Formats: sequence, C-alpha cells, structure tokens
Amino acid sequence: MPIMKLTLPAALAVFATLTTSAPAVTGLEVMKEQENRHESKSEYSRALMTLTDKRGRKKERILHTWAVKGSDGLFKTLLKFSSPTDIRNVGLLTWEQAGAADDDQWLSLPATKQVKRITGGSKKNLFMGTDLAYEDMRAEELDAHTYEIVREESVGGKACWVIEATPSTAKEKKESGYSKRNLWISKDNYLTVKADFYGRSGKLEKQCSFEKPVKVKGQLWRNQVTRMHRIPSGSTTTTQLTKLKVDEGAEAALFTQQGLKRPVTDN
Repeated sequence: MPIMKLTLPAALAVFATLTTSAPAVTGLEVMKEQENRHESKSEYSRALMTLTDKRGRKKERILHTWAVKGSDGLFKTLLKFSSPTDIRNVGLLTWEQAGAADDDQWLSLPATKQVKRITGGSKKNLFMGTDLAYEDMRAEELDAHTYEIVREESVGGKACWVIEATPSTAKEKKESGYSKRNLWISKDNYLTVKADFYGRSGKLEKQCSFEKPVKVKGQLWRNQVTRMHRIPSGSTTTTQLTKLKVDEGAEAALFTQQGLKRPVTDN
C-alpha cells in the first residue's frame, strides 16, 4: 500500500496533538480526589471479621464501626466488638488531628475496666490479635506522607494508578511500622483495589485486597470485603460488611471516653 503523505497543516496538527497532551495527575491529587469522593458525614457499619491462621483455623467476631465528621472537618471513629463474649464491648476510639499531629486513640478493655491511651510508639502494634495494626485503623494521613505514582497497572481488569506512600514527617517516620506502602487506586471510581505494606527494613510484610465494591450513592463507593494477609505469620483477617448506614447522623456522646465504655447495641 502506498504511504499517504500529510500536507504541512495536517502534519502540524498531528504534531500538536502529540506534544500538547494534558498534564499528568500527581499521586497527591489522586489521594485528595479519593478523599473527596468517598468521604461521608457520618457512617455506621456492622461486619463479620474472620481471623484465619496459617493452618486454616478460623475465629469469628462481630465488629461495629461508627464515624462522624466534626464541624472542624476532622473525623472521630469508634470500633467495638459485640461477639464473642470474651471480647464483647472491647472498643477503640480514634480522634483525627489536624496536620501531621498524632491522632488520639484510646482502647477500652471491659475485663479490666480500663481505658488505655494508645501512644505514638504503640500504633505499629497489632490490634486485638488481628493482622491490623492500630495505625491501619485510622484515616489516611495525607499531611504525613508523600505520594508518588510509580506506574500504572491493571488489577482484575481495572486500570489503576500504583501510588507509593512514604512517611514524610519525622514523627511518622519514627512511629509508623511501615517504610512505605504501595496503593493500587482504580481510575474509574478512585477506590483502593489493593495495598502492599513494607516494614521498617524495607521487606514486604502485609498485603491487603479490597473486594466487592458497591456504589452507596453518587460518587461514594464502599468495598464490602477486605482481606489483610500478614506474610510472616501466614495469617489473614477478613472483614465483610453485613450492614451499612451512611449520612444518617450519629450521637456526639458516643465518641467520648464515656461513650467508649458504653455497652454495645446492635443498630
């Protein structure tokens, strides 16, 4: 077939198309857009949590989570177990703090009638025998990390940005159990599809998958299933939503140390 020659105006038009593409999105911009799309004013969820050890033995728990956004734009979150009976009413209260300041966290242990404050150095520890660290239970700290798009990749047929999240403040570098995290963010709805967690030594320690996305309303989506696998132990913590309420309000007194001590009720 003969090669068609472009006229000069046409050639210039093609050249302009190739050289004036839209500026690339940054990792921080992706993370901010994720926050804008999937942030609710208040939320309640009930979930079945299954702990599976390397031999396949399972333990089941029921976890309730409440969250509310304050007038200052910061979130307060309460997690509480309702079963099994030996951990019923064990709860974790988190108050998000502005900027790079540490979030406040308290753990309630009814068996000892104590409310224990979780200090910065303890936030890398595992929460109640799960594969989740205390720092995994807080909101993403955009001001305490740098976010760089390192590549693009397809996961389960979904085009994703792969974003490397690295602690950027002296406090986060000191207190976090992670040297970095790799986050796969779906381009179509900005949900996290999976995440890899690297320990202080730089070795891959945990992998998390986020499954069964469902649209709640508008641009707000939630993953119904989350699986956190801890490589050294071979154990996995799976959390599956069984109930979800969004933007229906929340009692302010619930997000206090007194509220943390209150017996759990099934909403």
